[in-house]
Amino acid sequence: MLKIRLRRVGGKNKPCYQLVLCDSRVSVRGKIIEKMGNFNPKLDPPLIGIKRERIDYWVKKGAKFSDRVESLLKKTSETTTGGLNEVAG
Repeated sequence: MLKIRLRRVGGKNKPCYQLVLCDSRVSVRGKIIEKMGNFNPKLDPPLIGIKRERIDYWVKKGAKFSDRVESLLKKTSETTTGGLNEVAG
């Protein structure tokens, strides 16, 4: 099963995450299929850049969200201003 989840890429005490698509049986540090955005929680408001079209495409193909990604996407859909940035895909 395919999962859309967060992959930590930041340094020590500087968390930064990528939204990635990978097989649920593979480690987050393992091979990814596609990078779909990023998330920087240290900024105020947190910066979230996503490729909405690619996420919709893979969800139609059967990909599932991790719990954290699902809550992030709900927050971004509720707020139309602030840290939401659509990334051209």
